[in-house]
Amino acid sequence: MNEQEFWIVWSPTGGNPTVRHDNWDSAIKEAERLAGLDFNRVGERFYVMQAQAVCTTRSRAETSLLLSASEMLGEQLAAEEELEEDSK
Repeated sequence: MNEQEFWIVWSPTGGNPTVRHDNWDSAIKEAERLAGLDFNRVGERFYVMQAQAVCTTRSRAETSLLLSASEMLGEQLAAEEELEEDSK
């Protein structure tokens, strides 16, 4: 299975999906199984969805580095503003 190619089954009235299916057939079978579990909830829908895109979070080190750079820029701007006020 391609790491980015998978299917999940989701219901708007249920919890978050917990199973990644390797193929369409497996996901359809799971949706059918879930739809047949609880007859007290007639009409509940189970959607089979395929991943279409992926976004990856940055590492903690990268995030810290970005925050440090941002903080340094803020300090630099504050110092420049202070110099401008002193020169007036």
